[in-house]
Amino acid sequence: MRIGEGVDYDISLRLYGWNAVSGLPMPADATPPREVGVLFVATAATQEMATRIAKTCNPYFFHFPLEAGTELPSYGFPFSPAEIERGRVYEFKLNHVVAVNDPLELVRIEWVDKA
Repeated sequence: MRIGEGVDYDISLRLYGWNAVSGLPMPADATPPREVGVLFVATAATQEMATRIAKTCNPYFFHFPLEAGTELPSYGFPFSPAEIERGRVYEFKLNHVVAVNDPLELVRIEWVDKA
């Protein structure tokens, strides 16, 4: 989901490591990991909405078993408190191309000799 066009929030789950706790590199023929790090990110039109989404989703993501009738997995939080307000988010968009003869043509260079 993208913000805009009738949608005013975005939820993403970002995986940041297989066997994230052990820190050992994964061999090419590795089986599914024993653990994986997942970061929940809520982005919304307002900070208040993003915080509300994060606080609403928190118990559902962190207090339900992966499969019915099984033990709860172990959870760790990369931040404390679990919801951190990050403020405005900006997106960089390159919307034009400039053809140049020299790659440094559009770069300002100032030489300062302190000797």
